[in-house]
Amino acid sequence: MERYFNGGYFLIKSKPIDFGSDIGKVVSTCSGCINFSVFDNWCLSWMSFKLEQKEKIELGLNDKKIKEIEEWTDSRFNNGSNVFPDMKTATEFKELFFDSINDI
Repeated sequence: MERYFNGGYFLIKSKPIDFGSDIGKVVSTCSGCINFSVFDNWCLSWMSFKLEQKEKIELGLNDKKIKEIEEWTDSRFNNGSNVFPDMKTATEFKELFFDSINDI
């Protein structure tokens, strides 16, 4: 019997911690409580989770760009996944939609 491991690649936009004794520090983590996961449920058109206006501004997104992201994501993922299955897909997403943002 073969073993399979769940794993994946995240696209994260780091931001300073805004709580606790580490306020102001920036850490490398995929935790959505601390950093912003750029590829998340908001990328799927059929999910009810949507970005807040502050997040749209931070990522340089408008409704047209969000629609393009939803179409790209819907055509490749049929589940509520918020991770990329491989580096190639993560890189493609980053280059297509966030190429000008260096801190992702």
